Amino acid sequence: MAKEGTALKTNNQKLQRIVIEKENELLKCQEVVTDLQSQLSKLNQEHALQKSKLTALQSFTSQLQQKYDKLAETETQKTNALNELLKSDLTQKVIEYKGVITELRNVLNQKEKERQVYV
Repeated sequence: MAKEGTALKTNNQKLQRIVIEKENELLKCQEVVTDLQSQLSKLNQEHALQKSKLTALQSFTSQLQQKYDKLAETETQKTNALNELLKSDLTQKVIEYKGVITELRNVLNQKEKERQVYV
């Protein structure tokens, strides 16, 4: 019976060592889980930041594209107007515009005289 008690005591000691080892392994695993959760949280925050940066860049590039399209349209219009002007007789256009300017000055002078009458 003494041998059985000694064997039982030895067996209990072995089991206690195994339990302690398993508890230590469990603590290590819990530390790893905590570290991984922390890393996951940081990655989620960085992902959210990158996502908002992407949205801002998409908006910015969209605005730039709109500005570029407007500039391209304006450039096309100016090029067409210049080509049209170059095709026409420049001397004739200058004479025509001088006549329009003279007419507008006459109208302006007349309106100025009318305004002075009322003032």
